[in-house]
Amino acid sequence: MKEISCTNQNPDQGEDMLLKTRIFELCKEEYKNLYELAQVMKVSVIHLDEVHRSKRSINQKFIIGTMRAFPEYNIGDLFYFTS
Repeated sequence: MKEISCTNQNPDQGEDMLLKTRIFELCKEEYKNLYELAQVMKVSVIHLDEVHRSKRSINQKFIIGTMRAFPEYNIGDLFYFTS
């Protein structure tokens, strides 16, 4: 599976932008814990924890899993860029 880069060069400002997610706030309303969320997303709890602590990049599998876990949200509600 191809990894999606979390840093994208902003041509206007010349600085890197990081892809972040809002799922950790949303999961409190819809899932009992990270284990349950990880099962629905089909990723490991370690993967979720590392993304949450910014120790791991958001990749294609994570994005697909997020869309599976939160089908009522659009991608713009779940992810955002920050510099």
